[in-house]
Amino acid sequence: MFGWVDDGGARGLSEILILQEIMHRLMVARNLSEMPLPCEVFDLIGGSGTGGLIALFLGRLRMSIEDILPVYADLAKKVFRDVKSGSGEKFKATNLEREIKRIVKQTLGDEDARMMLGQAASQLQKDCKTFVCAMAGHNLNDGIPRLFRTYTTTKYPSPNCAIWEAIRATMADPTFFRSITIGTPGSSENYIGTIMGRRNPILEVLQECSLVYPDKSVGCIVSIGAGKAATIALPSNRRPTFLKPLLPDDVLDTMRRIALDCGRNAEETARRYERTENLYYRFDVEQGMQNLGRKEWEELSSVTSHTQQYLKLSGTDTKLGSAAENLHSGKPVIATANMCMSPC
Repeated sequence: MFGWVDDGGARGLSEILILQEIMHRLMVARNLSEMPLPCEVFDLIGGSGTGGLIALFLGRLRMSIEDILPVYADLAKKVFRDVKSGSGEKFKATNLEREIKRIVKQTLGDEDARMMLGQAASQLQKDCKTFVCAMAGHNLNDGIPRLFRTYTTTKYPSPNCAIWEAIRATMADPTFFRSITIGTPGSSENYIGTIMGRRNPILEVLQECSLVYPDKSVGCIVSIGAGKAATIALPSNRRPTFLKPLLPDDVLDTMRRIALDCGRNAEETARRYERTENLYYRFDVEQGMQNLGRKEWEELSSVTSHTQQYLKLSGTDTKLGSAAENLHSGKPVIATANMCMSPC
């Protein structure tokens, strides 16, 4: 079973609430006394930006839904209300680093815990492979993100950096946080988030499935978005340069909205699997998220309201029930060798 979460800033709360509903229905289907851990349900979880943070909290830190909800809200209070002035970054990266280190230490006992779990430790529990996406700051042309993984692969290895470093890399954004350099002297790279790359890491998830599980079959793919974006247009009187130290606010806002519009990848994936029943499920709040403004981190209650309304829609209810049933049954549907949407 595979899942991924898009980037979406404060709207990431919507993704957690959608997953909460899926886990609740799975609890009922399995006749459990409490909701199962997402890391015990999914074999692979991928994400970018705040979606990457959620992925690592659920997969690497093995948080429950009950655990991650207050942690996510607390981050909003401690990290996203201290606005910088006279800078290209909106918030202080040091605040984010401090809070992530605190959470990792509280959960794993070591604030500098590495991404990769280690073979001995992974044998003691179900191995939920997790990755997050970032972009190499000096090579944006191809739009291909770098992956920070909690597992080893036969090719394209990723650095076994600290968990907090991977989160900083995937959340680096000219409108949020400064970039971060990761690696040893002579082989280090500067990373930014996926603002001009893959906010919806569906292609990376499918490629990783084929790479890590080449001889397996998949029964369910769950994709969770952070809310449909508004109509996008570049200001006609601007010529934005991505790496310019300070950009006009309207250009930066447009660039963010371009990156946050994950619909095209989701639509292409839906079309690819439309003839394969009960495999691919995309959940994304249709209305209400488009107009969250610059103070979106102060609007978590609005995100909650719009998400709860979306969950009660007839079409959403049907998809939720089907996804939970497929996760419960674990019946294989498609071979991983047939999943990759581009050369692996």
